[in-house]
Amino acid sequence: MTVDGVVRQVEIAALEQHSIAERRRSLNEDAVLRYMAAARVEPVVVFENSDNGELVLADGHHRTEAARRQGRTHVTAAVRPGDRIDAADTHFPPNFTTS
Repeated sequence: MTVDGVVRQVEIAALEQHSIAERRRSLNEDAVLRYMAAARVEPVVVFENSDNGELVLADGHHRTEAARRQGRTHVTAAVRPGDRIDAADTHFPPNFTTS
């Protein structure tokens, strides 16, 4: 996976919570557990609104939940300029493939 954006640590509590609830009404528990067991995961993708500083999680809901459950307060994120609309319009391939 190619990471576009500035990679930095983002506080989980600072992520705009509406986007998390809206995009992932229910998390796949197996995916969260796989991320918790993984030694390394790709950065999540976040859009940062330059007007108000809002951080919107666009991709990485399962990775963020895994980090939260592990007691982490921050996640590694590829931060891109944009807003909720940019985040909603972004299409990402699945995190896992099935055989």
